[in-house]
Amino acid sequence: MEDQRWQHLSRKIAVSSKHPPKKKQWRWLPAAACILFVLAGMLYFSQEQAEPKPTTVPYAIISTKPGQKANLKLPDGTTVHLNSASKLRYPKNFEENKRQVYLTGEAYFSVATDTKRPFTVFSSKTVTQILGTSFNLKAYPDEEETTILVTAGKVNFRSKHNSKMLLLQANQLAQYSQNKLSRTDRVSPEDLIAWRNDQLIFRNEPLSAIFRNLERWYGVSVHVQDALLLEKRYTGRFQRARLQQVLKSIGFALSFEYTINNKHVIIHTSP
Repeated sequence: MEDQRWQHLSRKIAVSSKHPPKKKQWRWLPAAACILFVLAGMLYFSQEQAEPKPTTVPYAIISTKPGQKANLKLPDGTTVHLNSASKLRYPKNFEENKRQVYLTGEAYFSVATDTKRPFTVFSSKTVTQILGTSFNLKAYPDEEETTILVTAGKVNFRSKHNSKMLLLQANQLAQYSQNKLSRTDRVSPEDLIAWRNDQLIFRNEPLSAIFRNLERWYGVSVHVQDALLLEKRYTGRFQRARLQQVLKSIGFALSFEYTINNKHVIIHTSP
């Protein structure tokens, strides 16, 4: 009986060995894995180019109202001069491999040198990357242009939506407007950062830009009754001047009068 069972089992094993089960074809797995790896890399790169998402790192926020300015020192020793109607958000303690801050408005940075931790400033439209230098960044949300002036060292400047960098050195200026970057090699740094010394300097600027600047500088609103006035241009310099003095000088040159009611300024043409 046992011999018969053994012979029956042997025949089954022999038949199975002649027809081994076919292996499933998984040849597409390596190719799929490569595709997933590439896609993951592209996603990571795109995220690195964009503004980092908020983390659990505690942040401090310093903001100035129209007519105010502020000076502060960051945890790494970087000093910041914050212009009127501006806001700076920065970590209370920088991370080990990077220093990132977020600016709305205008500020002058003197960045402490740290080769192991690049310093990056994010604005609504641009990204500025440096190791140690001094520069002025103007990025007000109500202005089309974002402007950067380098006064010492070197800076990498780019759009938030484009990885192409523009290298800037001392006394070079760059602007980002309408999705385009442009650079100017010959500039007058003193004029562009005169606000740090409470100076207002206008060089052939349209009244539309001047009035916008005065609104931030003095904390007022300006209403112009004749829109044609906004196309006129003016050149002048003021040092710690009262608003009435500034308006009187510009009005005399461009033939307009003004009325001040609390924080509201009305501009009208001279009779």
